[in-house]
Amino acid sequence: SKEEIAGKRIMDMGCGTGVFAILSMKMGAEYAKAIDIDIWAAENAKENAKKNSVSVDVLLGDANLLDENEKFDVFFANINRNILLADMQTYSNSIQEGGVLFLSGFYTQDVAILEAECKLYGFELTNVETKDNWAAMRLVKTQK
Repeated sequence: SKEEIAGKRIMDMGCGTGVFAILSMKMGAEYAKAIDIDIWAAENAKENAKKNSVSVDVLLGDANLLDENEKFDVFFANINRNILLADMQTYSNSIQEGGVLFLSGFYTQDVAILEAECKLYGFELTNVETKDNWAAMRLVKTQK
C-alpha cells in the first residue's frame, strides 16, 4: 500500500542507512528525523542524506531522544521485538492522532504480542506483511 508522505512529518527510528527518512523527503515530506543507536549507522545516514540532497535530522541514540511535544505523522520503527515492546509508549506519545506507525525487524510469531502492546497505546492494526519469517505491521493511532 502506498503511504501518503507529502507534507508529513516523518520519524525513522532505528534508521540504519536512513532509507525511510531519505525516501520520505524525496516524496515531499515536510520534515524527517532519523535516530539510530549505532554510530556507524547514524554517520552513514547523514552521508546518504547529503548524497541524496535532502535534509534529514540524524541523531545518535534511542527513543529517549523523542520529545512528546514534537509529534510525527508517520513513524517508522525497524528494531527488534524487545525494544519495540519497551519503547511503544514513548513512540505513541510522539505520534499524532490519526498518525501511522510502521513496525518491522521482527518475526511473524511476534506479531500478536506487538499488536497487543500497540493496542494499549491507542493503535489499531490495519495491515501485516510477511516475507520468509519476517513481518512488518502498519498501525493507525486512533486515540491519544
